[in-house]
Amino acid sequence: PAFCGLLGLWQLHQKMEGAEERLSRTAYMILATKNTLASIFEPMGLDYFGSFLHDVISESLFPSKLSLLLDDGRTLSVLEGGDTGLPPRKGLFSRAILSPAPIKIEEAHREFIGDQVFDLIARDWQAVLPIPGGSSRLFCLLGWDKLPDEEAFNFMELLANVASKALSLAALNEERENHIAGLSRGTFMLRALHGAALTFMEQDSKEELLLRILDIFSEMAQAPGSLIVAWQPSAGGYIHFASRREGRLEKKGAFAGFPLGIIEGDRPESCSPGDAKDLFRRAGVPDLASLEELEDMDRIFPLWDGMKLAGFTAVSKPLSGTSTMDEQTLGILAGTASVAL
Repeated sequence: PAFCGLLGLWQLHQKMEGAEERLSRTAYMILATKNTLASIFEPMGLDYFGSFLHDVISESLFPSKLSLLLDDGRTLSVLEGGDTGLPPRKGLFSRAILSPAPIKIEEAHREFIGDQVFDLIARDWQAVLPIPGGSSRLFCLLGWDKLPDEEAFNFMELLANVASKALSLAALNEERENHIAGLSRGTFMLRALHGAALTFMEQDSKEELLLRILDIFSEMAQAPGSLIVAWQPSAGGYIHFASRREGRLEKKGAFAGFPLGIIEGDRPESCSPGDAKDLFRRAGVPDLASLEELEDMDRIFPLWDGMKLAGFTAVSKPLSGTSTMDEQTLGILAGTASVAL
């Protein structure tokens, strides 16, 4: 009886040892989940997010191999882990809708994974964990010396759901910040245009107006070089009125062309120096294209008075590293200057 009692105690210990080991693993996974939840929703870039996720999976599931793939909607690339050969973006990796749940790489899932993909990854990996979120998706490829139990796969599903929510929120935050930045830039542009319009209308003479047009275009385009040409009836033609170079104003007053240019049909808000030559030819003033300084300019902004070419301003390429108005806004500025003229 004593021996039977000892044997029973040993058998009970064996059963309890397995249960204790499972409880210990479960407790560790709960702790890992807690630590993950405390950090995974913090703002972080995709590269840092991938590194964080790689560390969490490595330290909680102990795979012998782990690779984190990024799907940007066009191609697959390795975000974290070893590059053991990228699978093609087919089958599982090209599915439009994916659930954040682990998929064992076994024959029962061959059709879902796709034959070609299955044959390529089945040799090296035992599970794939999709993590959809926003415009990008992650795929964790995992391999173990011994396949873990169902509790580990349940933890993987929980982790994938949390990571998926974090990715989606990060994408929404990025989109929101981009919208706010766009609105802020739009507000700035509207204020700048409003200020420019008031400045134009306040000028008492055509000479002062032309100088202000040149100054404002140079400032908004952040252009180190600019010039302005205007039709002057008293001179009987177009006059190269002034230029700016590296912040210095030089009044020219040089004859630039004749007669008054007229264009029927489409009248562009802006054009390149090459297109300007065709514009001046169509307007009947090809001599305007002969201005020597036009060779250094990047964009031409015609000033229209109905069908008549009242003049134009031209700006060079902006200074590197500066924030400039977009071409559409500068086109609106040219229209405002035309009204003022």
